Amino acid sequence: MSGRSLRRTLKQPFTNSVTNSSCRVGFALLELIVVVAIMTTLIALVSPALLNARSASRQITCQNHMRQLALGGINEAESQLWLPACYEDAPGANGVGVPTSNWISHILPWIDQPNLAGSLAGFSSHEEYVAAGNPRMHIPVLTCPADISIVGEDDLSFGASMGLAFPVSPYSNRGTRYFTTNAGASIDLNGDGKVFYGRLDTSGKPDVIHVLRATALFRTYGSGKSDFPNMSVHKGHRMATVTDGLSNTIMLAENVRCGVAPGVQRSGWMLGYVNHLAAGIPEFVCKHRRCIEPNVDLSLANSGDGRINSGLSMPEGTAPWANSFHAGGANIALADGSVKFLSESVDGELLFRMYTPQDSKLTNTSFRLR
Repeated sequence: MSGRSLRRTLKQPFTNSVTNSSCRVGFALLELIVVVAIMTTLIALVSPALLNARSASRQITCQNHMRQLALGGINEAESQLWLPACYEDAPGANGVGVPTSNWISHILPWIDQPNLAGSLAGFSSHEEYVAAGNPRMHIPVLTCPADISIVGEDDLSFGASMGLAFPVSPYSNRGTRYFTTNAGASIDLNGDGKVFYGRLDTSGKPDVIHVLRATALFRTYGSGKSDFPNMSVHKGHRMATVTDGLSNTIMLAENVRCGVAPGVQRSGWMLGYVNHLAAGIPEFVCKHRRCIEPNVDLSLANSGDGRINSGLSMPEGTAPWANSFHAGGANIALADGSVKFLSESVDGELLFRMYTPQDSKLTNTSFRLR
């Protein structure tokens, strides 16, 4: 073949019988189905891991927030010699008590909120502060990321340990519960037949002061109607009076039923009553609200609608027990500043003993421990 013929041959387009055939390059329908099935399976396998990772992250953040608050309470107690009052009020214009301070406003300087603490101190009550046009402050450390009830105002996901909680008139028709440390408690703590401690008649053995101090870490102070006599003596607890040991006593319990109740002005950590600020154990441990020995069953401290996580469907302020959106239990902060996850199936008597700062002093009362 001459050189000219060879060049002419090379210039001719190259053809391939395969490309000219009826076959097309691409995915067959069956192949596409297989690929989609594989991707779906991978997503199904990965999704739980991602959700678990997010849940674990929220849990860690929640516990870190609780630890900061517990350390704030400890610092306040060491600075002022006493644990802060869970709730304090003063007479309002219509005679109804208005919140003047609470355990949160006391620890604000210890959780990087000194300016807010100073601003609140310039008003006679939290209500007056809000009425002056100041915002109901949302402080992230007061909330748990898993709390889906947060509205962006004075939210709160954690409650101070306040002992026994019970329905009380005129709020019982709403299911609202208050605490024995309110002094106006309609519950006979020492079995002497008396249920109103407005001036704290301490008759009976043991006296009511003895039982109150043993069963509640925090206290409330009222506007004169519910003040206890000799407040300097019976003010509450210091760290040194937690005789059960700081690492054995609950200071704070996660309670997503604290905080803001939509449509209810007197709620949230700034404006709420004690039932929006605390957590405790149900009055079920004393049948008929009379704590005589045949009526007391400490196993009921984690039972009924007072069981851990049983109040998730209840309105804010009506379920002052440990309630969380974590599966299987709730976080607690102990009085030494440590934080633990508490199983919702914890034994009732053990839970009672964890809430009470002086359960060793209850051995001569109807609250007998096994």
